[in-house]
Amino acid sequence: MTQATAEAEKAAATFDAARLAVSELRGQAQALEEAGGAASTAAHTTAAAVAELEAAKRAAQQGLERANRAAARLVEIDAELSAVAEKVSQAELEQKRCAEALMEATIKNAAADADLAARCERVPVDLRSAQALGDALEAAEREKAGLEGALAAAESDHEQASRALGEAESALRVAEARLTGATERRDTAIRKLDAAVKKAGFRDVDHYRESLRSPEWMDEIRRAVADYDAKLVASRRRAAAAQAAAEGVARPDMDGLLAARAAAVEAERLAMTATAQARARRGELERAAGILRGHLDERKALEEHYAVANRVAEVAAGRAPNRLGMNFERFVLASMLDQVAEAATVRLQVMSRGRYVLRRTGQRKTVRSKAGLELEVYDRHTGRERAVSTLSGGEGFMAALSLALGLSDVVQARSGGIRLDTMFIDEGFGSLDAESLDLAIDTLMDLQRNGGRLIGIISHVPELAERIDARLEVIPTEKGSRARFVVG
Repeated sequence: MTQATAEAEKAAATFDAARLAVSELRGQAQALEEAGGAASTAAHTTAAAVAELEAAKRAAQQGLERANRAAARLVEIDAELSAVAEKVSQAELEQKRCAEALMEATIKNAAADADLAARCERVPVDLRSAQALGDALEAAEREKAGLEGALAAAESDHEQASRALGEAESALRVAEARLTGATERRDTAIRKLDAAVKKAGFRDVDHYRESLRSPEWMDEIRRAVADYDAKLVASRRRAAAAQAAAEGVARPDMDGLLAARAAAVEAERLAMTATAQARARRGELERAAGILRGHLDERKALEEHYAVANRVAEVAAGRAPNRLGMNFERFVLASMLDQVAEAATVRLQVMSRGRYVLRRTGQRKTVRSKAGLELEVYDRHTGRERAVSTLSGGEGFMAALSLALGLSDVVQARSGGIRLDTMFIDEGFGSLDAESLDLAIDTLMDLQRNGGRLIGIISHVPELAERIDARLEVIPTEKGSRARFVVG
């Protein structure tokens, strides 16, 4: 690279010097030409001057030729310089490749050193010395000699085996040829056998082989044929005797007998099927009966266990042995109704002048009805009990009013200090006669005075309105009803 650079610098200096010389020669040539023109003009004056000019001209021409040669040389130098520059570029590229090759070689050298170190590590310790390596090499040479001997023996054996293989292949070809002939002869024999078997009436050879029997079997068959012939002769004799005996005997209806037999067989089959079904059904019923008996036993045990509770539940529900049909709820209500009837009787006796007494009856109106909450009236005039439905309208109103008042007394007594301070009575007073009306009003007034209750009465009876001091009157008008309070 340094040498190429020096040559390039030298070529550049030479190129510059040549370029300068060419420039000087071109200037001298131009001066000579100008001088030659001047000399031609003065040629008419002196010959000496002409000769000088000729000499100068030749010198100028020579200088011009030198200048041309120098210019040609300059072109050559320029071409050489380009070649040198190309060589410099190639040298630089070669330097770069050399540097890369040097780097790669350095890396490979380092890898080779590492590989060498690893290989040296893998070399056994006892072979790392020259003496041990030499001993190992001698042992390897001896082993190599032994292996070469074994190889020679193996090659000899291989040659012998190859010869034996050739002989065996020859024998195989001969045997294959014999086998081919034997196969052809076998196929011919098989075809002949098939033809003979089919000609004898057999389907194929297997059928023929299946048909072959042992001599013992053939002897047995002959004996069986002889026995059959003897039995056939005896049967023919018996048939002839039977035919002779059947002369004049009517032939039975075989078709009818066969039909009857078929019907009997079918009936037997149906009977057997029915019997099997009946047995299966019997087994199912027996199993069901066993399960049912188990359930009945469980039920009986449960009934015995819950007999008392069931009796109490039945009585509380109003079912047998409860003859009144009164459930527990009606029983409680009946107890309260007794108290209400007792309280109501106190007021009813006042209003009826001691004639009627309210009682709860335990009788049932119908078989389906339930007892315990029905009332009846004891009439002291007749000395009999009678239904409340037999009371007149006024008597019924007094009984209803007495029950309402009695119910209020019982509820107030049972409610833990709760008071019924107000009571409203709607209608009913119009059905009372004057005396009964007075008794009813007296009772209400007494209830108001002594009981401290506010009694409100809704009625259209004028006599009742006259007996009440404070009242709310509703007066109908053409423009609608209007209300007013009246006191006194």
